Amino acid sequence: MGDLVKLIKKCVKKGPLTITAIAAKLSVSTEEISEIIKKKPKKFHLDGETVCASASLEVTPPPSPPPKQKKEDKKGKKEKKRKIEEVSPALPAVSSAEDEKASKKKAKKEAKKAAKKKASSASSSSSSSSSSASSSSSSSSSFSSSTDADTWRSTNKIVVMSSSTPQPPYTPYRTFDHIKTVKTLQPIIDLCSTKGFTNPTPIQAQCWPILMEANKDIVGIAETGSGKTLAFGVPGIKHILDQKKSNKKIKGPHMLVLAPTRELANQSHEVLEEYGFSVGLKSMVIYGGIPKFEQKKKLAAGVDIVVATPGRLKDLMEEGVCDLSNVSFMCLDEADRMLDLGFEEEVSDFIIIINNRPHRGLSHY
Repeated sequence: MGDLVKLIKKCVKKGPLTITAIAAKLSVSTEEISEIIKKKPKKFHLDGETVCASASLEVTPPPSPPPKQKKEDKKGKKEKKRKIEEVSPALPAVSSAEDEKASKKKAKKEAKKAAKKKASSASSSSSSSSSSASSSSSSSSSFSSSTDADTWRSTNKIVVMSSSTPQPPYTPYRTFDHIKTVKTLQPIIDLCSTKGFTNPTPIQAQCWPILMEANKDIVGIAETGSGKTLAFGVPGIKHILDQKKSNKKIKGPHMLVLAPTRELANQSHEVLEEYGFSVGLKSMVIYGGIPKFEQKKKLAAGVDIVVATPGRLKDLMEEGVCDLSNVSFMCLDEADRMLDLGFEEEVSDFIIIINNRPHRGLSHY
């Protein structure tokens, strides 16, 4: 209890926080936080749901720092922001239909250009006319396929935005047939079948070609229950299997999933543990509020996938028991919520570590 009191005091040292925010940051229950605060009225002051250090009510606030210090703080923030921008490359984003009209207009323009080229080549000569006809038919087939993909995206309210010009097709994997060619993933397909999954969900169908074929970093936005965990989980598992095939001696973990709370971490871990186990991979979950002994023991035994909350993971790294040097696939689950809870510094540190790895992949959901 003494350690938890110190941690709570450290949380509210810079300013008041809600009980919920403190509980999320320390990965403990709100009831436990409330009980400690009530037992320690000399150390903490509770105003509704807001907690602050009692000392802060008696001591007058310190004088504002000199102008030079302010400039330095601003420079520090700009430098930190610049570093985050450098290590987080421009990511293709998959979101629920905002730019649908723009994509349709682009498709129409490309169709007009293709039609003009066909007309000019057909009028050149009779001998070239036959070759132009075959060229025309193949071009028409290609455009038809693109139109089909656009129709599917429109029906499923999927929009793909990329920094690449022109934008690659990123044709969706509408069935499991697209990954059946990858023999190492066959157990995963079999597991999906036993669970009654006949086809990938829309977010899975669109993310898989971007992560598995194009090997691009990605931001994915979808509703809860849409299959986001497997949207990044299957490409992550394939990435690990490829890494192990090229270097059997390389030690894990190879994949890191960061989640803002222990509940979300447990949810992702349950899925990744089941599907990873089907292909011989080990996974574990790391969060605060419980003894570290078992977590250290599992890390020492060796794992391939780590699902963790930022606070406890940082503690284990500082103690030298968690080595992320071989992690080359990373996912930020509920990334916006992690930043809202004040984990920006920890997340930035983890991204810098992963970004220094070759063949690394980064996904935000």
